[in-house]
Amino acid sequence: MAEVAFSPFATILRPRGLFGEMLLQVHPSSGKITKNLQVVWLGETSEHLAAWDVAYLKFANKSAFLKLRKINSRREAEFLSGLTVYLPAFAVATDPWSYLVGFKVYDKSQVRVVGEITNIDRTTPQAKFVIQLGDGRQLLYPAVSELIESIDQSAKIMSLKLLDDLLSL
Repeated sequence: MAEVAFSPFATILRPRGLFGEMLLQVHPSSGKITKNLQVVWLGETSEHLAAWDVAYLKFANKSAFLKLRKINSRREAEFLSGLTVYLPAFAVATDPWSYLVGFKVYDKSQVRVVGEITNIDRTTPQAKFVIQLGDGRQLLYPAVSELIESIDQSAKIMSLKLLDDLLSL
């Protein structure tokens, strides 16, 4: 039997309500769920996981709420606070840009460091790189392959064809 790979999806923050629902902090690098979830795996690390049947997982604004079938009270839910929620890799569509978080961003001539990618903004149909600039500002830059000059994965560097108008805002 093939071994299943698991990806961390969220962390259980605290109970919500009286009947075992839990508030989740979804990890920024998590992809979108592509399957109807019936089971999640909980644990402190991916090496020690326990399967739990899902009653529901729902999203509201930037929050996520998880209800497990055998957790029916606030006290039981408190016991699970702090654990990581893992999903099988096949149930999550990963963002093709997420591996770039942490990369230094240079202009296309690779002369000047613009900043560092701190996140991928997926709140609109067009994904955007969240770039922390050297002066403390953040820049939302379109995540479009046509604007990428080069990517050096080993050095964690990405060179962009910068739109100067965006930098001057």
